[in-house]
Amino acid sequence: MYSLKPMNCPGHCLLYKVRGHGYADLPLRFAEFAPLHRDEIRSALTGLTRVRRFHQDDAHIFCRHDQIPTEISSTLSMIETVYSVFGLQNYKFLLSTRPEKYMGSLSDWERAEEALKCSLEATGRKWTINEGDGAFYGPKIDVILVDSQGKEHQTATVQLDFQLPQKFELSYDAAAAAGSEDNGGGGGGVKETPVIIHRAIFGSLERFMALLIEKYEKRWPFWMSPRQVKVIPVHQKNESIRNFAERTRDVLAGVVKGDKRQVMGKRTFYVDLEERNLGLNKSIREAKAAGYNVIVVIGESEVGSGEVGWDVWEGGKYVKKEAEGLEGLYQKLVQMEAEYQ
Repeated sequence: MYSLKPMNCPGHCLLYKVRGHGYADLPLRFAEFAPLHRDEIRSALTGLTRVRRFHQDDAHIFCRHDQIPTEISSTLSMIETVYSVFGLQNYKFLLSTRPEKYMGSLSDWERAEEALKCSLEATGRKWTINEGDGAFYGPKIDVILVDSQGKEHQTATVQLDFQLPQKFELSYDAAAAAGSEDNGGGGGGVKETPVIIHRAIFGSLERFMALLIEKYEKRWPFWMSPRQVKVIPVHQKNESIRNFAERTRDVLAGVVKGDKRQVMGKRTFYVDLEERNLGLNKSIREAKAAGYNVIVVIGESEVGSGEVGWDVWEGGKYVKKEAEGLEGLYQKLVQMEAEYQ
C-alpha cells in the first residue's frame, strides 16, 4: 500500500517514542523539509500560492509545560528575524482560537490560548483574534502577508498542541522535577506528558517564493539574486580586454584567488560574462533590464590599471562606485551578501 503524506506530526511523534526521554532532554526539536500533499479542489489551485504538493520548514518542539512561554517567544523572535532579512516587515499576527469541533478538555484549550496571547503581547506587535478557526487539536498563531493584489496569504504558523502527545501516549521522566537526581532518559520515575509546538517559519516554501517574486519584481537583493554580476568587455575582439574580462569573471565569482583556484568553502557568486558582440550600450541596457545587481565594464584603462569601476543597484537605481582592484571588489561582494543587501 502506498500513501501521500499530508503532515509530519505523526512521524515525529513516532521518532520521539523510539527511546525514553528524561526531564532534562526537553525541549526536543525535530525538523523536516520533505514534500507534503493536500487534496485541494481543482478550482482552489492558484499558481504557487496554493498547490497540491508543497514543501515547508515543518518542525515540532516537544517541551515541558513550564517551557511553553520561552519556546513560543523564541519562535516569534525567529519569525521577526527571518522576515526582516527578506524585507517583509508588513505582516500581521492572527490568533485562531477553539473551533466548534475540537479535541481535549476546555481547560487545556483555555490554558493554551492564554499562553499564546501572552507571547503575542510580548512582541509589541498588533495582533487580532480569529474566533473558532484554530486547528482541531489546539490554537495557533498565523503570520499573514498581503500580495500585490491585496490578497492575504498565511505563511508562518505556531500551533500549541496538548492533544497529540496524549493520543500517541508520549511521556518523559519527570523525576528531576520532583527533586530526584535521576533525570536521564526514561528511568522508572514519575511520567508526564510533553506538549508539542508545531512550527513553520516560512510555511509553504512555494507560496513564500511566490510572494517574494511579486515583491521584488525581478529586482532581487544581491544576496539572493540569480543574476548578481554582469561583466561586459568594451571590445569582444580585443584579446587583452577579453582575457582580463574572463579573469574578472573568475575572481568575482570566487573561482580563483590570485593565480590559484579558490579553496573549497569560500563565498561564490553568480557572475556572467557578455560574450555576444552587441555593442557596449546595448549590452549595458540588456544587463540592466535583466536585473543584474552589479555591472562591470572592462576596457583598455581597466586592463592597464588592474582596477574596475562598477555600477550597483541601490535604492531603485544604478549607482556608480569607485574603482576597485578585483580582490577588493570581491570582498565588497562578500560584504554585501553578509549584510543581506
